[in-house]
Amino acid sequence: MAILKITTDQEFLRKISKPVEAFDVRLHTLLNDMRDTLIMAGGVGIAGVQVGVLYRVCLVVTSDGIVELINPRIISGERPKSSEEGC
Repeated sequence: MAILKITTDQEFLRKISKPVEAFDVRLHTLLNDMRDTLIMAGGVGIAGVQVGVLYRVCLVVTSDGIVELINPRIISGERPKSSEEGC
C-alpha cells in the first residue's frame, strides 16, 4: 500500500473524471492506496481526482466503515444545504 499525494490544485480538481470500465488489479490497488491515504489524512472522504487520478472513484467514511464508490451518480436529492468543506 502507498500514501498518495493529495492535490489542492484548483484547476486540476475541476477536471472531469472518466468512468471506470476495468475492475482489475490496478483499480483494487488504487482503492487500497486511497484508503491508506484517507486514513493517514484523517479525512471523511477522498476522490480519485484529489490524488491525481481522473477516474470516477471515491471513498467515504460512514458509521459502518469506509465505503468505496465506483462510478457514483446522484439520482435524487434535496435542496442544497450550507456546510463546511473538508478539503
